[in-house]
Parts: sequence; C-alpha cells; structure tokens
Amino acid sequence: MKQTLTSFCYMNIRGLLVSCVAFSASAQIALENLPLRLEAPHTAEDYQWSLGGHPIPGATNRVLEIPAAQEADAGTYRVESTSGHSALYKVRWQRVIRIFVNNTEVRGDTVDIRGPSQIRLVCSLGNLPVRYTLDGKEPTALSALYKTPVLVTNACMLRAAVVIPEGDAVKLRRVP
Repeated sequence: MKQTLTSFCYMNIRGLLVSCVAFSASAQIALENLPLRLEAPHTAEDYQWSLGGHPIPGATNRVLEIPAAQEADAGTYRVESTSGHSALYKVRWQRVIRIFVNNTEVRGDTVDIRGPSQIRLVCSLGNLPVRYTLDGKEPTALSALYKTPVLVTNACMLRAAVVIPEGDAVKLRRVP
C-alpha cells in the first residue's frame, strides 16, 4: 500500500481560524473542546479512518471531523482508501488555557481556591484575550481581562475562557 505522509488539521474558534499544517507524520494539535478536522490528501471512492489501529465506526469519508475534541481523541490516526493510499496523522492533546495556582498547574473546569494564592493563566493559542471570574460563573466579554498574575486573598471559585472579539466564550472543560 502506498503511504502519503502529508496531513492537515484545521481548528475553528467560532469564526477565528487556527490552522496546523504538518508534513510527514508529525504531531497535530487537538485543542480542548474545539473542532478537529483531518483530511485525506488523496481522492478515492471509499475511505476508512482508524485511531490507534482500531477502525472508527462510520468514519468512511475523505474528511474526519470531530466537533469538540477531547483528550481521548489524541493518538495516531490512519486513513486508508480503495485507491491503495494511506496517510498518518499524529494528534497531540492540548488544553486551551492552563491554570497555575502558586506555580502548580491545577485541573478541573472550576478551580476551588482555598486561600491566599497567586493565579497565572496561560493561553496556548497565543495572545487571545483570556477573561476570568472568581465567583464560579462562566466568563463573558465583560469579565476581568487577564494581563498579569492575579493575587487572591480569600477563598474563591476560578473559571477562565478565551473570549473572541464578538464576545462568544469558548467553553472550556479541563480534563485530568
């Protein structure tokens, strides 16, 4: 079977296009709760996608789309076609926002801060605006804008999200 080692991955954050294009079987990035799109680089009548060597039921089109990527979607994808071609895609998991409390990364979609702490938020998408709340509510375009580490003195519930210019928040679900 002839193997093609070109891969494409497109992620869309409600109108903001972020793309990863890689050659060979190099890593693609699946961002938490965002669409992941893999496309076979060749044309054929029939396709079969697999993840980790196991066929994905119903994944028989040229394009494999995952509406909201989760950690379980990371791994090595292969698409095989009736034309005798195949392609590999290595997908690596990445959180959109990483939350650090007192320089230790924490997990969970809502972080319970129990006392005096320094909070640092890191956006893996670059310089997009990160909004946060300390009352456990979903961040909006009107929530506090993260610029520098935040010092909190009392117990609170932290939530953070990337908010694009039109005000839609990318809902984040942190995973272990």
